[in-house]
Amino acid sequence: MREDGWEASAEAWIDGVAEDINRLHLLDPLVLERLPEGRVLDLGCGEGRLSRLAARPLVGLDPTEGLLRNARSRTPAAPLVRGDGERLPFRTGPFDGAVAYVSLCDIPDLGAAVGEVARVVRSGGRFVVADLIPFVTTRERAWEYDANGEPAYVPVDRYFGEGPKWVAWAGLRVVNHHRTMETYLSTFLAAGWALVEYREPRPSEAIARAHPRLERGRRVPFFHLMVWE
Repeated sequence: MREDGWEASAEAWIDGVAEDINRLHLLDPLVLERLPEGRVLDLGCGEGRLSRLAARPLVGLDPTEGLLRNARSRTPAAPLVRGDGERLPFRTGPFDGAVAYVSLCDIPDLGAAVGEVARVVRSGGRFVVADLIPFVTTRERAWEYDANGEPAYVPVDRYFGEGPKWVAWAGLRVVNHHRTMETYLSTFLAAGWALVEYREPRPSEAIARAHPRLERGRRVPFFHLMVWE
């Protein structure tokens, strides 16, 4: 199994990051509204959080045993499989749809994973993707801060320098993969997917007032959401 830091970081993820405020207020509502009906593959299911939010068992796949252990104990009804996104252990076409909730950035071979999802999702099925938007993954930390510790701006440089980067925050140290928007779009299109919706989630004024840390999300998007068919 590849070394990407996730086994060592599993407990820190479960304890502090899985319920991140950005997910709660920016991504959860959009992903849940678009979750396909029927049998759905949760690619990079982690600790099984999406199955619990959806209140129905999704077929979860993840390479990290520490996260799957937690998912099995908290989401016993969900079928969970340990494996890599680039080599899905499923026959062709058994799924009505798929979702990748901030997990494609963790997968080394994007083309293989996107092609594999196309193989296992039936014709007409949908693939809902929420992930880090590419211009905030050029550096380990997106924001530069001023002398008062306030977020000043997001610098973007070496945007075309794709590849893995070790990133650390909140007790985690894991590998994320920076890719350009061109790479994302051309990879999906080459695998036969058609883009039917694209969003850059941002908090409303009311949510930003209630949760000041989200105010920066009204200046620069941190995530993007794509729906492919």
